[in-house]
Amino acid sequence: MNIYEIFEFDIRKSKFNSEKKVLKNNYLNLYSPNDRCRYALVTLYTANIKKWGKISAKNIARYAQKYNYPFYCFRESLNKSMHPVWSKVLCILALMIVKPNHEWILWIDADALIIDDEISLEEIFDDIINTNNIKDDELTLIISRDICRINFGVFFIRNDIIGRKLLIESLKREDCFNHILREQEAVRRLLFGLGDDGKTVENLKQRELLTQRTMWMPQKFLNNSIHPLSEKFGKIIKITTREKIKDLPYPKEIKLSILKNKVFIVHLAGIKFKRDIVLKLMDSKKKYYTFKFFLSLICSIIITIIIVIVTTLILFRKKKKK
Repeated sequence: MNIYEIFEFDIRKSKFNSEKKVLKNNYLNLYSPNDRCRYALVTLYTANIKKWGKISAKNIARYAQKYNYPFYCFRESLNKSMHPVWSKVLCILALMIVKPNHEWILWIDADALIIDDEISLEEIFDDIINTNNIKDDELTLIISRDICRINFGVFFIRNDIIGRKLLIESLKREDCFNHILREQEAVRRLLFGLGDDGKTVENLKQRELLTQRTMWMPQKFLNNSIHPLSEKFGKIIKITTREKIKDLPYPKEIKLSILKNKVFIVHLAGIKFKRDIVLKLMDSKKKYYTFKFFLSLICSIIITIIIVIVTTLILFRKKKKK
């Protein structure tokens, strides 16, 4: 596969250096242009998810402008023949090729929000490196786990040979083109050296290389869910995940110290109902914690009502039998 052929324009000739209409067909908006910045933030939303995509993009743009990070907001798929989610991979590859100065790319899905804008990306990496006694250049992928075993909706990826190779190889995984999790499943299978069945380890060398350069970021911090049971599901995944096989390499957990109890990004993964309204209700730290409190309260009330109803029915049946 020629990597340049999968784009619908010549990515090598494209210049990401103006604020509007930098790619043909008005593909992209760029906020806080800063070519030499070590970090870059990237997102994509197409016309069918514009309602909530614009809310998320504005939220990320505010954060980027605060710290003078470059933020690239793609607004069309980069290859119409593929499902739009695969354009996530193409967007990141495009930046890696055209903007090699961006050492780390933070991808944020269009249904996610930065909740705590007091946390800078420099702070995050300082905490990771200092707390985990690891060198920055020893990492390529920082990602979280969820009920689907990995979540490819919010993650950091390094602009190095291994990072590019991981993305390019994911585009070759035809076994995942029609999978319900598509690009997420492709990355999972590559990360753990799995074959077309998604279960059998077929490439141990690849697994060794990728897993030692990947670390699990706490879901609560990087990929938080508004679902009250989200963290409990995360703990179950740690125990039951199929990829954690005895004597096979597996990514290490990231420990945070200064940022331990913080929430940086909230992601509405799997939530289909009125995402635009939910994102508007949460578009700040204060709003988020208020929303989460009321959501937890409502869930507690519903669970209590169900318990009361079930208990009443059981007692009623027992009385009837007597």
